[in-house]
Amino acid sequence: MSKRPFPVSYRTAPAESVLEIQAYFRNPAPWPEDKVQELEGVFKGYAALGAAGGLAGTHASPANSSLVEKGHRVTPHELFWSFAATDLDPGSLKIAVNLLDFLHAQGFPLKEALIVSDLIRKVPAERLELPFVFEPLPFTYEFEASSADMLVDLAFLKNEPDEARLPFEQAFRAWHTVAAWGGFSEGGPSSEEEGELYLMDVHSLPASLEFVLESVAIDPQAFDSVVNAFHKLHLKGAKLDSVLIQ
Repeated sequence: MSKRPFPVSYRTAPAESVLEIQAYFRNPAPWPEDKVQELEGVFKGYAALGAAGGLAGTHASPANSSLVEKGHRVTPHELFWSFAATDLDPGSLKIAVNLLDFLHAQGFPLKEALIVSDLIRKVPAERLELPFVFEPLPFTYEFEASSADMLVDLAFLKNEPDEARLPFEQAFRAWHTVAAWGGFSEGGPSSEEEGELYLMDVHSLPASLEFVLESVAIDPQAFDSVVNAFHKLHLKGAKLDSVLIQ
């Protein structure tokens, strides 16, 4: 477990569905509107990824995994997010703290943080690890990437209309937000390179969906999260034949 630049405490929630993230700023001061939007965007990405099933994992099936924002606030003293959570992997807590860690390193200095979740009963804080792919998968998945430039290629079983492919693109963009803000770091989100990746293009065709990434500097396990989101979307909508990352 990497050392954090601010203390993080965990508290068991009064109900399994409760997830709360609270952090206090080191030097309380009014945040400019653009900074508030930046802070909100990070955890809106986290919520969108969770809603798509991307916070499932070994300990939680994507089938019914979801995250719904109940409310949030950003003040000169604190940031606070409250979610209704269903079937999340305990590693989703590590992703949340990684995001706080990265925010701290990017000009939002934090004094301390508190995570409220029943998931901490399942895995102690010191043993939290990033979620893995939930198996078995209902489609073929191969990871063959060998450079910092990657192509994420989704092949559908049949031609799908734009509205059926759109949830997959939205899930990927939410995952990209979380990844770009260091959510999937194993080596320390505060490092300069961790979380660097650029979504250069999206090719959406009736039978396929491709995402072109450049300068990728994230842990390869980060992609397990978006594959879990694709798993849920496959079960709920358009059917995938394969996912290839190369």
